[in-house]
Amino acid sequence: MAYGVLVLFGVVVVVFLVFQAFGDPARMVLGQTGDKKTMENIRKELYLDQPKWKQFVFYVNDISPVSIDSKTEIKEKGLRGFFIPVSKNENLAFKIPYLRRSYQTKKQVTEVLMEALPGTIMLATAAMFFYHYCRNIFGNIVGGKTKYMDRYLVSFCQRYRYFCTFVFYGDRHRIYLWFGVA
Repeated sequence: MAYGVLVLFGVVVVVFLVFQAFGDPARMVLGQTGDKKTMENIRKELYLDQPKWKQFVFYVNDISPVSIDSKTEIKEKGLRGFFIPVSKNENLAFKIPYLRRSYQTKKQVTEVLMEALPGTIMLATAAMFFYHYCRNIFGNIVGGKTKYMDRYLVSFCQRYRYFCTFVFYGDRHRIYLWFGVA
């Protein structure tokens, strides 16, 4: 579990650094025609006027399912979840992560993701069917009488065991290729 938490923390840090490295987000929002006053307002709205460590704390607070938010932040951001009052103005929030607004479409990122979800599910389903179809074809080729192909694929799967699963049926065997960690 500790390893998983470290990996998750590493991913959060890398994503934060990547978005900090590629240009000014305020410039991306405005384009080339923005004036100085509008740029300052956008920087303030996106917390870009704060030091980097504070920006990171705000980022982690927004994406984590457990956070501490004020009542005004809950209302402004439109957070959904379960909120327990901790002090006069602060709440402990068990919430859906807040992913802010898209720089390009100005819509909530969760809305953009939900719009793309049906297409993503269709693509993943088609890929799984294609994978299983190809897996059975290659398994039948190896399970046949072709000794050269048999030796080649068995050697490949012994060398790269994380990509293959062996299933033996008496004197005939089939090799099921899969992409994942064994």
